[in-house]
Amino acid sequence: MDDVDAVQSLLDLISAEIAASGAMYADAVAEHAQARLRLKLTLLAAASRRAPRRQEEVVVVVVEADDPEVCASTAVFLQTSVRVEHIQKYQRVLVHAQMFLVAARAVAFAQTRAHLLPGVLLTVAMLRRGAPWCPGQRAS
Repeated sequence: MDDVDAVQSLLDLISAEIAASGAMYADAVAEHAQARLRLKLTLLAAASRRAPRRQEEVVVVVVEADDPEVCASTAVFLQTSVRVEHIQKYQRVLVHAQMFLVAARAVAFAQTRAHLLPGVLLTVAMLRRGAPWCPGQRAS
């Protein structure tokens, strides 16, 4: 690509998408935390229905998978887990695309402005030497 403006417009689109996916990720993480809490509470309720009432002993309680509340909470938890993972992967792809476009913009900028480089270097050299013709500088 040699058009700096086209690359910049793509870079702006990617940056906006990164911001939007960040908001989606925050929502997904919050939903996942709520789903995890609901699953814990559902498992605790199912275990308390099956556990003996003695509190002095540590008892291992097996919750059966055919409990509809446990199955529903587990399904929601797994769905939110997958959603968080997919958004993370999407964000990584967007960041890689952004890095590529930054490099492409630098190359496009260098290609379109290459003819200006000798003049810029000459100006910098003259400024460094303190040339008397520079605006704002007095001849000594």
